[in-house]
Formats: sequence, structure tokens, C-alpha cells
Amino acid sequence: MNEPLVSIIIPCYNAAEFVGEAIESALGQTYGNIEVIVIDDGSTDESVEVLRSFGNRIRWETGPNHGACATRNRGLQISKGQIIQFHDSDDLLHTSKLQVQVPLLMGREKTTIFCDVETTLMDSGKTLEVNQPSETDGFRQVCLHKITTPAPIHWKHDLQLVGGFRSHLRCAQEKDLHLRMACSGIEFEHHSGVFVTVRRRLESLSSSYERVLDQLTEVYETAYQLLVENEQQTDARCQAIAEALSAFAKHNAARGRTVEAERCQSLAGRIHSSRGYQAHTMLRRFAYQLVGYRLVHQLDAMRYRRRMTAQGAS
Repeated sequence: MNEPLVSIIIPCYNAAEFVGEAIESALGQTYGNIEVIVIDDGSTDESVEVLRSFGNRIRWETGPNHGACATRNRGLQISKGQIIQFHDSDDLLHTSKLQVQVPLLMGREKTTIFCDVETTLMDSGKTLEVNQPSETDGFRQVCLHKITTPAPIHWKHDLQLVGGFRSHLRCAQEKDLHLRMACSGIEFEHHSGVFVTVRRRLESLSSSYERVLDQLTEVYETAYQLLVENEQQTDARCQAIAEALSAFAKHNAARGRTVEAERCQSLAGRIHSSRGYQAHTMLRRFAYQLVGYRLVHQLDAMRYRRRMTAQGAS
């Protein structure tokens, strides 16, 4: 079988401590036909010196800081491969990732193959979690769960079809990309096995989820519009989007954000007759039906405010 060229694209910003290991994990692939592209995003540390040390084993360039998504899009623009593997500067690709995944993609148009991912602490190497699909349907997996950026391999023309990453988004960019692809008719297929290690610092785990919530409603609204435009809006897919939005409504309400919760839940109701209530426990669904979601959200917000008041007093 002819091996198509795979472009491994790595954005780099002030990652001198780790980017060398990330590059080595890309160059160490047992799959033979690869190019490694690193786009430095205006680093002020020693990152460029690390990139220079690889000589002609990698292609790289540096420029002003525009953010990781614009950097990935630049890598996509200059890539020569038919298949794209996005990689991050502090993560590791396992050596057999491409050798396992590429044959699964061959002959499969409009398909993305993704694997399982382990998350470890940088300092200790301790495994925090292994992210494995909990859905058998690829669309529901994309919609309701996490597929991290390095997990899939994509056909380049599929990424170009949806315009790559939307670089103006402040967060949730990988969710947005995968949703837009799925809503454009691209199938996401899981292949079991851990082939990526995502490395995190302890302080980065105390999450910025409220910041993510601010972005997610717009991301899912855009996804639904694409679903309709591409005539992909089956009942099951609309229900999946509604479930995600209803879950975001709950998370917003639990943080006292009732306006954002109302927006999410109202949108869920417009998208699917179930209002996405299947995302919740049976008890919460009963409460929604008994007194309405608005009152339940108000109670969530009251509990949040009381908890914040108690913490402030202690």
C-alpha cells in the first residue's frame, strides 16, 4: 500500500521546556511518510533555538503572536500532506499512532479516525484520566463528550471544507472544529487504544470552565445552523445538540448565571421537542416537568449564592 504523506502540525508558544519532546514524539512515528511542521507563535523564550536544533528534520517558521488556532491554520496552509495530524507542543504522540490510524482512514472519504487519550501531570507523570468514548455514535461523541486536538487524524480536504479553526474564538476551539466537521457530514469513528499523552500542570486543572461556558452556546448555535444548511439535521442529531445545551444551562445555573442558563435552555427547546432533558438525572427531569426549568435554575443559583456567601464569611 502506498503511504500517503501525513503532516504533523505543532503550534509553539513559549514552550522551550517541552516542545523538543513533542517534536521527537512526532519524528519517532513508526509510520514512514511524514513531515513535521512547527509554527512558532512569537515566543519570547528559547523555543526558536530548540526548533533550530532540529535542522532539516522539521519545517518551521516564526512570526508575531496570533494564537494557537491561527498558528494551526498556518500550518495547515503550508502543509503538503493529504492527511493532517494536529499535535500540541507539550503533549506526546505514541510511536505507533499513525501506523495504526492511517490504514483505517484509507478509502474512507469524509471520515475522521480518533483514538483514546491519557492525561498526565507534567511534574510527576501520574495518570489523571484516560479519555475513552462513552458513545457508540460518532456524532453524539463529538457533541456530548471530549475529543482532544491530537486524538484524530483528518483528511486535509475535510479541514479545508470547514475552513479550519475559527481563530477568533477565545476557547472551545477544538470542540467547535469537530462539531462543524460533524455537522458538515464528516463521520467521526473511534478506534480503541491510547495513542496520545496530554500533559497538564496541576494549576491548569483548576479550570476555566466558566470562560468555556461563555463560548459554548455560540459554538453549538453555529453547529446547529450548519446542520440545517447541510441537511444533516436528523432527529437524533438535533436531540444530541439539545442535550448538550441543556447540560450547559444546568452548569451555568449552578454558577449563578441564570441569564446564560436561560439562553442555553431556550435554544435547546427550539432545536428539539425533548428540550435536551435526557442529559439530566431522572430526578432533575421530574423537577423540570413539575415546576419548570426556570424555577429549578433559580434554586440552583440561590444555592450557589449561599455557598459563596458562606465561603466569604469563613
